Amino acid sequence: MRDRVDAFRAVLQQVPEVRLLELDFETAQARFAYDPEHDLFRGLQPGQLIDRCHNRLQQLSRSTLGMRAVSSVPREQWKRLDLQIAGLDCMACSHAAYDALIRIEGVEQATASFRDGKATVWYNAAVTNQELIVMTLKQRQVVVTGME
Repeated sequence: MRDRVDAFRAVLQQVPEVRLLELDFETAQARFAYDPEHDLFRGLQPGQLIDRCHNRLQQLSRSTLGMRAVSSVPREQWKRLDLQIAGLDCMACSHAAYDALIRIEGVEQATASFRDGKATVWYNAAVTNQELIVMTLKQRQVVVTGME
């Protein structure tokens, strides 16, 4: 969500070992600088580094912010799905819907907005599809009332 950008920046200020270089909301991508010799990162492989930063962001934001590696699938190959969701009326509900979506294999990016009452999903159609996404949400008690 666009209004979470400032929260993301604020949480990152609590992680002096990492410096945000740039942030692009539209593509949900950010570039960071860090010292690989800092105790927090020494000896980590790239995937471990991302996990370490994700866990730190989760801890500092009470599990409302995180990060993951950039997709290996070109953005032009992603499909977009907009979902109307019932009961999406607070930040916690939005985060629950987002968390359910982002855990689906093949979902590359997702947003959930309580202001709009909708979630937007960008996914790799070679891995998942609209029906699986909706079914997974229903299994997590997220009520989808429409698709665009």
